[in-house]
Amino acid sequence: MKVIAIAFVFIIAEMNFVAISESVSYAECKNVMALGSATAGNYSLLLKVRDPARPGYQVLCIVPKGYEYDYHSPWLGYKMHFVVEHKFIGTTTLGDAPPNIVKAGMMINDAGIAFSDADTLCHIVNPTKHAWDDFDWMRYSAQSADDLNEAVSLLHDVVRMHAPSVAENIFVVNASMGAIVEADAINFNVRFIEDGVEAQSNYPKVLWKKHLIYPVFVSPSFYSNKSILAEKGDRI
Repeated sequence: MKVIAIAFVFIIAEMNFVAISESVSYAECKNVMALGSATAGNYSLLLKVRDPARPGYQVLCIVPKGYEYDYHSPWLGYKMHFVVEHKFIGTTTLGDAPPNIVKAGMMINDAGIAFSDADTLCHIVNPTKHAWDDFDWMRYSAQSADDLNEAVSLLHDVVRMHAPSVAENIFVVNASMGAIVEADAINFNVRFIEDGVEAQSNYPKVLWKKHLIYPVFVSPSFYSNKSILAEKGDRI
């Protein structure tokens, strides 16, 4: 059964951004970033087609700077207190906004750092009931990051805590550069992009071999090369 997903675009410029949302029919998440010569100006584009993981209407939510909330630690569940250092806006399910914990699947903060994600299938995760989901992961970075490098570092901090309950492809973009993070509760890989278009959905690329379910059950020949002599009319 198909669901109603959200196509959401952030246009990230030096001092401002524009959010564009449109409902589409789809059944998984996709991330696309366009940077440098791939855009028509001094800005970057980040698109997410979102398959809402939580039932309900999708809404835009603004969390102001200085907002305070408590959340549990990722293993023992003790209370942690957070203060939002950067205002951010995100798309979330109705009910996943203040005073409840914000569970935004795509967001941008007032430092011009945008985030989106796509879950990947992997069992290298925090198995406890206190594990952090993908929304917690991105919120932890977005609410504090001053720049792209700090945003990536904060995402890495979540892995250092072995907090994630799900493996992720996370796109992070500012006005001039992007980063693609592939990570789970142990592994963390980041690729920085300055020019061109990058797209990724619910499969890892760099971590393909580390997540054994992919090479064993999905495509064991993903990294293989084959050379043949092809002539006109041959099927390859």
